[in-house]
Amino acid sequence: MASNYLSTITIQDVAGALTVNGNFAMSGNQGKILIAAPGATSVLRLKGQGNWSGGRIDRLEVSAGATLALNNTGTITANQITNSGTINYQTSGILKIDIIGKIENKGQFVFNSDGTIAGDKDNFNNPPPFHNAPGATLTKALGGGKSSIQLWVQNEGLVSIRSGRIKLVNV
Repeated sequence: MASNYLSTITIQDVAGALTVNGNFAMSGNQGKILIAAPGATSVLRLKGQGNWSGGRIDRLEVSAGATLALNNTGTITANQITNSGTINYQTSGILKIDIIGKIENKGQFVFNSDGTIAGDKDNFNNPPPFHNAPGATLTKALGGGKSSIQLWVQNEGLVSIRSGRIKLVNV
């Protein structure tokens, strides 16, 4: 029987950052990581291997050389994601980005499934941005169907489709 031992982690310190140098895993639909340090840069910084399958992370930074697997079957939520490493979207769940949020891809963002990235349902006409920066790659590697990005896509990098298709709703 699986149990959620912790539903919320709140970090309050001068730096306003939680850095994970080793392995990291977060699961459970009610879990949250909130980093609250007024006036500080608040971020969960991953420098190793990570697995995110449930809950909410307010601000997430995947550092160069780090890898994060998204293995959600339901909805996971974030405000801001900055990726300088590799994010592997492994399942067909939904990654939801808040109204004022964004995804900044400076590394590799790989769909290994037919997953969806969506904005807040209340802000469909003005979705948050997905910026594929110069030198970054957005790849549809696996999954014979459709992966969907329902954000405002700003592409300055490379988009590679090896299998299936990517539907860009707001370009």
